[in-house]
Amino acid sequence: MSFHDSSEALDRILTEHPEVEFVQIALNYYDWDSELVQSRRCYEVIRRHNRQVIVMQPVKGGMLAQVPDGVRSEMEQMRPGMTPASWAVRFGAGLEGVIVVLSGMSNLQQIGDNTSYMQEFLPLSRQEQDFLKKAVEVMKQSKTIACSQCQKCDAACPKNIHISDILGTYNTIMRQREQGLDVNVELNYYRPLKRRQHGGDICDGCGKCSEVCLIQ
Repeated sequence: MSFHDSSEALDRILTEHPEVEFVQIALNYYDWDSELVQSRRCYEVIRRHNRQVIVMQPVKGGMLAQVPDGVRSEMEQMRPGMTPASWAVRFGAGLEGVIVVLSGMSNLQQIGDNTSYMQEFLPLSRQEQDFLKKAVEVMKQSKTIACSQCQKCDAACPKNIHISDILGTYNTIMRQREQGLDVNVELNYYRPLKRRQHGGDICDGCGKCSEVCLIQ
């Protein structure tokens, strides 16, 4: 099955349906520790149930193929000739239990790039994994709305709105639009918040979040 929801919901599904053989999830290094997308947490649930993983959105709809110049330069120094997209695909493909990585290629050049480094696949080294964590921090510094994701606003909200997740999603969507990318997938992560009554549509403007915000 293909899955877009919380790790808790996924754990319940796999517990109640042992016939499921694999789960397809959105998984990439940008969303790995995201509280909203929960790439890592969903991956860990799948592996805990001894199921296999199919990775979708490894390049986050093309966003990770267009990294900042500084990040791209360091990637080239560490792995000459390897594109930013190759780093993203290798992140997913190197995880235990991953049987397929679905890369959304749109031309022959991208197909050639993918097949070139997957023929003799090299998983990310520890140094490369650490570098990608720093790269995510750099990418998240460019924000439409300043937000450190400290979650103090979430704790202060009397209606239990996941404010930091909403702001993070908004910032990502703005970055994707700047790159001319489709944002519909990103919107999929917001919809479960609304279903669980954590979306911004129930905000009454009480201002409790602003009172505790560290960034003014």
